[in-house]
Amino acid sequence: MDTIISYLNLLKDKRKEAIINYHNKNLPLIKKALGSSNNHHVWKGGYKDHIKECLKISHNLFSSLQQIRPLPFSLDSAIIVLYFHDIEKMYKYTSGKIIDKEKYYNDALFKSGINFTAEEINALTHIHGEGTNYSSKVKVMNSLAAFCDAVDTISSRIWFDHGKN
Repeated sequence: MDTIISYLNLLKDKRKEAIINYHNKNLPLIKKALGSSNNHHVWKGGYKDHIKECLKISHNLFSSLQQIRPLPFSLDSAIIVLYFHDIEKMYKYTSGKIIDKEKYYNDALFKSGINFTAEEINALTHIHGEGTNYSSKVKVMNSLAAFCDAVDTISSRIWFDHGKN
């Protein structure tokens, strides 16, 4: 599998059609956006390469970890979270528009037929770590968030230049 759409087509989730429609509608921006300003996938189309790589890594890592013991979340949820985790970059690195991700998740995507479970919202919130929300008394980051954080870190810190021409 080489493309984002091939991974989205694997979804068994009822949101599949809405997510694929969203993807196709935003493909021109997805193809133009950088993956970051400095640290990883810093080229035109780098955002697309980063998302594609996250989906590929998640598919393989999920399968490998499932051989050790069952995971408490679905591959569908991981794919959905990883697809949307850096959505602001699509706008920031093409038009300079800054979006509030939480509002975007709850408004624009909801209106497109894409809503998130509480587990997915936790993962979207903590995919880049717990940061100042860390607590030694309460587990802040759920299992899905930890998995997605690991996948994102592999893509952005190990294979940060993969896809670069």
